[in-house]
Amino acid sequence: MLNAYTPGESIAKKELNKDLNGVELYFIVYPLKGTRETLKKEGFKWNHKKACWYAKQTPVTLSTADVMEETSIKDYEVIAARTGEKVERIQKATEAKKAPESKKPAAKKAEPVNKYGVKVGDYFNISWGYEQTNINWFQVVELVGSCSARIKEVYPDYSTDKETRQAMSEDRIYKLDRSKISPAATRSVFLKDPENGDIKKIQLSKYDSKPYIRLSNSGRDYASLIEGDTCKEYVSWYY
Repeated sequence: MLNAYTPGESIAKKELNKDLNGVELYFIVYPLKGTRETLKKEGFKWNHKKACWYAKQTPVTLSTADVMEETSIKDYEVIAARTGEKVERIQKATEAKKAPESKKPAAKKAEPVNKYGVKVGDYFNISWGYEQTNINWFQVVELVGSCSARIKEVYPDYSTDKETRQAMSEDRIYKLDRSKISPAATRSVFLKDPENGDIKKIQLSKYDSKPYIRLSNSGRDYASLIEGDTCKEYVSWYY
């Protein structure tokens, strides 16, 4: 347990550098190994003089910075417990680059699960359209913090229910294999980075308590978690 922290206190503070069009992260605890790997992957670098992680402002780096600022120390301790690490407050600003190395053998990592039970490989989908009914699928490829994830738009395998097949509509039975990542969409209506996926915050619906991700600022554009190995969805088209 980390001493002397207030409930809900964030692990890092985000600051925007307008002169350099940059985003900076100042941690108050040693970043865990997974956090440091994520920062490097997203293009962040360590600034020794300022004792912060920094990157140019892009939709990806700004989203990553928001996730770090929204992650509380309390939730971070839960993540650390699963990976066999320990959360420690930084005593000196220049020590923020990495956590102290432990001489003890690393504990076996538990399967990563976020605070709502979402796992890597889980699927979300959205049904939308006017003249036609579209179904878009998204799959979790990485957990970020305790309540966010990186998602990609994918094409899971499906078969057609022949009894429902009509000229411009049908029911499709999707096979949801969570042991692998389904083929990625080459472009996306909802994601800014189809190739690498976007980081999205996972929330609980106040209507049915199911996890969902908001795909845009519109209140209608959200995808819900889909349970089970198969899912039947109605689709239609006009051409």
